[in-house]
Amino acid sequence: MPNLSIDATGVIFRNPLPGHRVINAFFPFIHVMDDGELLCVLRIGSAIYSPDGMLEIFRSADGGENWERQGPIVDRARHDSRYNYVTGCVTPLSDGSLVMMAMRADQSDPDKLAYNPETQGLLPLETCYLASNDGGRAWTGPHVVDTAAHFGPEFTPAPYGGVVELEGGEWFQAYETWKSYDNDGPFNLNVFGLISQDRGRTWSEKVTVADGSADGRSYSHASSVKCPDGRLIATTWTADSQLQSYYDLHVLRSVDTTARTWDAPVSTGVPGQTSTLAPLGEGRLLLIYTHREETEQPGLKVICSEDDGQTWTIENPLTVWDAYGREALGVPRTATYPSSHDAIAYGAPRIVALDSRAAIATWWCTLGADTHCRWARICMNNN
Repeated sequence: MPNLSIDATGVIFRNPLPGHRVINAFFPFIHVMDDGELLCVLRIGSAIYSPDGMLEIFRSADGGENWERQGPIVDRARHDSRYNYVTGCVTPLSDGSLVMMAMRADQSDPDKLAYNPETQGLLPLETCYLASNDGGRAWTGPHVVDTAAHFGPEFTPAPYGGVVELEGGEWFQAYETWKSYDNDGPFNLNVFGLISQDRGRTWSEKVTVADGSADGRSYSHASSVKCPDGRLIATTWTADSQLQSYYDLHVLRSVDTTARTWDAPVSTGVPGQTSTLAPLGEGRLLLIYTHREETEQPGLKVICSEDDGQTWTIENPLTVWDAYGREALGVPRTATYPSSHDAIAYGAPRIVALDSRAAIATWWCTLGADTHCRWARICMNNN
């Protein structure tokens, strides 16, 4: 059985003047450049669902020891300032350029929270794409995508994870179907994919990735990555249809490299929520996940598989963030998801391969009322 260890860890960004201003950081999305430089997109804002969110680029040329704050991806002075930018996910393309999927919401109405407290519906979201030809130093866009033709008015479709460039050059983007803001009906939260044949300008095809409607289940938070054989793989947060009880994480895998058809979700036995995978090659996978429910050791954990996800080292997880006693922000959490996450104090783990035996993990967390982003280098060694 392989042994997992933390080789190094540190902070990507933390408010340098907490006594003077509120600057919190959330949802880190890290990308490893071809030359080894680390590029990380963070959401900078006053709270997890605050209307002032902006995506900023941070870079490290020394493996994470030091980080340069490059700044916002767009200039609010030249762009519509009503938008709250929520997440930004970077993908390298075969031509050497980068594309960023940026999700944003119009939160100019101060009376509307991100989630409707009466219906638990989500504000309308926009999917935007930005492009860079200089390693992420400058970005063109945003180009806004119209998804209305693929999802009914009862849904707020939310993009999740970055674009995946398929073997044939097409783009794949995962979406999940949240309730629209004023929809007082039941949840129907599942995972689909849109496919573009013109580098994101239009999205002509919709495919089913994981739909539990017939089985009383929901699937969400499925960040797809490409395996060495060109197929896509993801793990998904699995719950009952109305998000009141949770199951273990399930693996989703495309049947082939076209990503048009997906295998049925497969149980992992891992009691997680938000999660991502890092394929290391030769059947090795690393999985990072949030562990909140039914545990005496809440936090962020990493496990591995050496048989392409058939079995996992569940009995011996590596804890990269110990959240015992610091699970929430100090105010009562509601019993109903998604509003129950208003006061969470850590989350959004991501893990990306560095080589065949190492990966870098990122997450956000809260210490002393300061929410910031951290990283850790994970090594996989044989005993």
